[in-house]
Amino acid sequence: MIEALGRAAKTWRVEDGIPMVDYSQSDTVSGSHNLELDIELFVRFVEASKPLDFDIMLEIKDKESSALKAIEIVRDDERFFHK
Repeated sequence: MIEALGRAAKTWRVEDGIPMVDYSQSDTVSGSHNLELDIELFVRFVEASKPLDFDIMLEIKDKESSALKAIEIVRDDERFFHK
């Protein structure tokens, strides 16, 4: 995954701003987007994507609730901040 994200980031120009990644998790039964964010999978994704810097758009059904959880995870854990 880090290789794919790195390749995509190379296509971004400075004037394009920070790259954006759509992040989704699929329900294993229906194949549609999960109702809520699977915290463990999200943390693994963020950890695996270091040291790249990009914005994340969540493709999760309960958008606001999951977005708030994702922000809390990243904000409360210094490992996810790029220094």
